[in-house]
Order: sequence, then C-alpha cells, then structure tokens
Amino acid sequence: IEIMGYDPERQSYFAPFFDSTGGFGEEEIRLDGNTWTWRGSNVMGVKEHRCIAVVSDDRKTVRARHERSDDGVSWMLWMDVTLRKDG
Repeated sequence: IEIMGYDPERQSYFAPFFDSTGGFGEEEIRLDGNTWTWRGSNVMGVKEHRCIAVVSDDRKTVRARHERSDDGVSWMLWMDVTLRKDG
C-alpha cells in the first residue's frame, strides 16, 4: 500500500510504502509539467528506486521508466511500463 501526501515545506509529495512481506520505505515525488519523478529507498525489496513517468498531452497514456540501484549512483532498468486509458 502506498499513501500519498504533500509537504509544503519541501514542495514535494511523499509516499510511505508498505508491502505484504513486511517491507517498507518512503518515496519523494515531484511534479514538473507533465512529468512525475519518484525517488525512494527500500521500496519493493530494492535499496534505491527512481521512476520518471511522463503523461501524454491527451492524458490517456503514461510512460514510466523504473530504475534500481544498490548504491544510488549506478542505475539499471527495473521496469518499463506504459499505461493507457481507453475511451
């Protein structure tokens, strides 16, 4: 489960994350135009996680590239996701 909130002091969203295996972490989420950027630690068994998600101009498609890292410096593709809304 992930619960999102907004921190006006940091001017970013935050999302504590809890999974079914007892794992937990927190992500910081920023919005710039039509691009959402996540950055977090200890999410779904991954030490460091980042995601860049771009919403299409017609708001019917989101392309999200998730990357993971063991050290926060070297990143590798973890998931490449495309979400589409019909209708």
